Amino acid sequence: MKPLVFRRRKIAVCLQAALLAALVSSLEARAEDVHYDGFTPPLRFLPVMNASNSLAPLSSASGNHVTVDYAPGTPGAADPEYVLGGESDSVDVHGNLVEIRNGQLMRVFGGHGESVDVHDNTVIVRGGDFTDSGDYLGRYIVGGQLYGKSGAPDTRDVLNNHLEIHDGIFMGFFYLVGGRAVAYSYDGMNMGVIAGNSVLIEGGTFGPPAYYLYGQTNIYGGYLGEGNAFPAEGVWENTVTIRGGKFLNAALVYGGLLDKALPGATVRNNEVIIEGMDDASMPMSIVGGEYLGANGVTFDVDVTGNVVDIRGGKILQVTGGSGQYYGGGGNVSHNIVNISGASDGMISGWIVGGDASVCNHGPCNATHNIVTLGGVSFVGGVFGTLGDGGDVFTGNTLNLKTRDTLTAENGVSNFEYLNFHLPASLQPDATLIRTQSGESKVDNGKIALLLTGGVPPLPHLKPGDSIRLIDATEAETYGGGLSANGINAAATATQGVAFRYDFDLFAENHILWAKLKSGPINPQTEALPEGVLAGSALMNQGADFLARLWPETVRAGQHLFAAASGGNLRHNTGSHVSVKGHALIAGMAVARPMQAGEFHLGGFIEHGRGDYNTRNNFANAATVHGGGDTHYTGGGALLRLQWPETENGRWHAEASLRAGRVKLDFNARDLVDQHGRRAAYRSRSPYAGLHARLGHLRTLDERSSLELYAQYLWTRQGSDTVTLTTGEPVKFHAVNSHRTQLGARLDWTLNERINPYVGLAWEHEYDGKAKASVYGYSLPTPKLQGDTGIVEAGFTVNPTALKALTLDAGIQGYAGKREGVTGSIRANYRF
Repeated sequence: MKPLVFRRRKIAVCLQAALLAALVSSLEARAEDVHYDGFTPPLRFLPVMNASNSLAPLSSASGNHVTVDYAPGTPGAADPEYVLGGESDSVDVHGNLVEIRNGQLMRVFGGHGESVDVHDNTVIVRGGDFTDSGDYLGRYIVGGQLYGKSGAPDTRDVLNNHLEIHDGIFMGFFYLVGGRAVAYSYDGMNMGVIAGNSVLIEGGTFGPPAYYLYGQTNIYGGYLGEGNAFPAEGVWENTVTIRGGKFLNAALVYGGLLDKALPGATVRNNEVIIEGMDDASMPMSIVGGEYLGANGVTFDVDVTGNVVDIRGGKILQVTGGSGQYYGGGGNVSHNIVNISGASDGMISGWIVGGDASVCNHGPCNATHNIVTLGGVSFVGGVFGTLGDGGDVFTGNTLNLKTRDTLTAENGVSNFEYLNFHLPASLQPDATLIRTQSGESKVDNGKIALLLTGGVPPLPHLKPGDSIRLIDATEAETYGGGLSANGINAAATATQGVAFRYDFDLFAENHILWAKLKSGPINPQTEALPEGVLAGSALMNQGADFLARLWPETVRAGQHLFAAASGGNLRHNTGSHVSVKGHALIAGMAVARPMQAGEFHLGGFIEHGRGDYNTRNNFANAATVHGGGDTHYTGGGALLRLQWPETENGRWHAEASLRAGRVKLDFNARDLVDQHGRRAAYRSRSPYAGLHARLGHLRTLDERSSLELYAQYLWTRQGSDTVTLTTGEPVKFHAVNSHRTQLGARLDWTLNERINPYVGLAWEHEYDGKAKASVYGYSLPTPKLQGDTGIVEAGFTVNPTALKALTLDAGIQGYAGKREGVTGSIRANYRF
């Protein structure tokens, strides 16, 4: 039940009442504790109720506790006609508690007032016999009741009164009410609001007496009405909850009912909950909230936000909200019916989200009502609304969640939105709704298909298979059928971000078909491995930097070196990944002469960090933008062999080994699941790499030289399994990058300290595939594979005469698979 909203007028009245109570406290009667055992205290006449042989406190209207506990039929015991927790026609009646543990009873009221506020009274029935003995007057058990009195214009309310029934026998014509206000003859009385009242039934037996076969149980969370039309604010936020009991005849159940109020009243946010009912219970007719109009009186009353929630029991008919507009028009909107279970899977009558079918002087609109069906296999018919003369289509929604075929005997109509939840057990050519008679009208309906459970969600369907959403061929033979003009031609069903099924929709021969075009993997999931590729791309930039680390001017001795690089490269992966990052390397090396040249050995630590953006375009789906950051930290070793120079030049070979750990975060702002959650993840994995280079340096003249080289670079980013923010497990397989580069570099001497250079290379990536899977299903695979042209330029500087310090600055441009520019600077100091 939604919380009752306090109103300023009510607060002011309460403050005034508190001040008045303080002034007359010496005169106010104290609350009483009354226990009736069938004999004492003696029953008496109640002037306010005009009832004899009744039980009530003698002098207090509020705060009383009345208990009835005696065995029915006890010799000499007097059976009360009325039992009241408190009554008054002059002061508010509130805070009373009546407990019925046993006894022979007729009518019970937690509190009763005439033209006063009645609030926070409770009746709890734990036993007793309420059988109708033949007076045909009906039996009333009410948490709190207000009678309107002529000539009393002040507005009075019935608030937060409660009735609980845990056991007992209730045979006859019964009214079980949380809070009730009646005005049999209106003469200036304003009834205010009936709000926050409730009925809870967890046990008891309800049925007709032996002499009267058609006794009926009427249950109201909140009730306002009877007699002529009168001013009122409405019936709000009352609740009926039935969790047990045995109903031997039909019952009418209303969360809230407003009978004949003048303009301005509303019936809103009342609720009926049925759960855990005995399969032997008789059917119930249930309404969340209803307005019953008056003949010949023209005005609008809105019925909105009322809820019926059925979780078990035999149900005759269900209506979320109802407006019976005998004298005017009105709106029945935003009411809800939820069916998650029914005994024997059957609701024999109609299910209606909002009913405005009685509309004598309209227009009467019934819009934005919702019906959700699950755990039921047969219904008399399913209607977003019933209406006459107004809008009975806009916003009305059907959510179908049944696992097996639902038989809707009289069809399906008046829904703008039809959401079919497809169970994992769905087979090709299955039927979701079958109709037997009547016309199903889904013209201009917006049809959506949704996936419910299972991995994969629809394992038995393959492209080309069809299912029947609505099959009205049987109804057509009885003069009914299907009308489905103007529906959407396609629908997509998704689960999480991984699974996606595209369907064509069409109506043919009184069948609404859904034909599968593609599935099950969402092509947009190609964006997910792009984050992993960003990590590999950044490490490849670091590998290129490492391969250019040692200058040609290294001589025998010990060396300290440090270098930094940065750049922005776009990698065309099928779509693309753009990485803007930098790398840092620092280490120490030793160069020693050998008989056949020089031997160089060094160690280093490295760190790289970058931000990246991804973009994936699809022919049959929306573009996905993603991005995040990545960084790696590790270290390794360098090796260089340099042979003596001959008349044909000088050969050299280089190699490096590196290892560490790479971390990355990824977020795809356009890749969202059915709940609106963006796909994001964090990945942590090891990496390793090596490069091997063979070069030949040939002196062209005394000021220039040309190096030709070939090198191989391998980088491996380890596998990892992550859980997306959408809850799906994704396994990223290891990414192996295998590249070769063939290049040439021209160096020349500008002066004794500055040596410019330019270079050109061709690179081919053989692999660089980022494979991934979810629940064992492979995702689309982006890859770095392809060719890239590389051009470089820079210069080496020896700023000291001894040339112990060497500086190098360069810039590299890329075109092809990789596009963009990087720059680097390095320093080497020999000591």
